[in-house]
Amino acid sequence: ATNYGNNLEEKLKFLSNSEYIVTNSYHGVYWATLLERKVICIPFKSGLMSFKHPPAYSLDGLVTRETLNNAVHYPGSLEEARKLNANFYSYIVNKYDLV
Repeated sequence: ATNYGNNLEEKLKFLSNSEYIVTNSYHGVYWATLLERKVICIPFKSGLMSFKHPPAYSLDGLVTRETLNNAVHYPGSLEEARKLNANFYSYIVNKYDLV
């Protein structure tokens, strides 16, 4: 299956309907993590190697049984991200007296 196209709702539905997500994109890893999916990343740049909640990595592009076994989900990651975003919003509002 693929998440080809630019419809965000379709992409999120695609991600949420799979146990495992294999991707080479930052947003694929991030959104799938927030949706508590098991993520396998095929990195093509160093920025994909620095997630707080790391995916399983396939450096050679192959997805093996070992790769699948290394993939985990991170319960509570969506709530954590929401809290961090709310805190950042509050920080900016207070720092720049925006309200």
